[in-house]
Amino acid sequence: HNYFVGCDEWGFSVWAHNADCTPALQRRMNERGEWIINETHPNSVLARQQQAEGALRARYGDDAVTRVEPGAGRNPAAQQVEIGNQGELVRRFDTRARIDEVRDVGMVFDPARNGIPTTSTAMQPRRPDVIRSRLGMERTPEAYIDIDISGKQILRRTTGTGSRETAVLEDILPGDIVGWGRVTRN
Repeated sequence: HNYFVGCDEWGFSVWAHNADCTPALQRRMNERGEWIINETHPNSVLARQQQAEGALRARYGDDAVTRVEPGAGRNPAAQQVEIGNQGELVRRFDTRARIDEVRDVGMVFDPARNGIPTTSTAMQPRRPDVIRSRLGMERTPEAYIDIDISGKQILRRTTGTGSRETAVLEDILPGDIVGWGRVTRN
């Protein structure tokens, strides 16, 4: 949860977050004075990737999860954790309020939810009822963001409605967002 702390007498306010998940805290300085990944931090990218892979293995079995490099061949029967290709974009639809929040503070990856669902940028931001039906969304989409997933851990899969989606297995930071807009009716 994000919130502001302060009062008129202070003359300023402080933004606070009750989870220790900022990228800056996920790094530490080694003995040579170089910044490296803090692999022991519970919210480090490595720890979250291991949690995500553990959750997928528990759900689909050990043989169903493999790591592949960008551009490698895909086994459609397996749930493959991949690395997003350089310049690869995906699209996320949601309510306007939620999209505005993600643009401002990003979105934290929760391993228990098996990834942040996104779709192809080929899906046009028109006809919200069609988008809702094709993606199996609970709420009618009002807005979208385009996200650069270069170098991010992802999982490509087919939804229950037959649509292809890309689940992002890492936090989405405001800097990852390269475009946004509203969903139109026509």
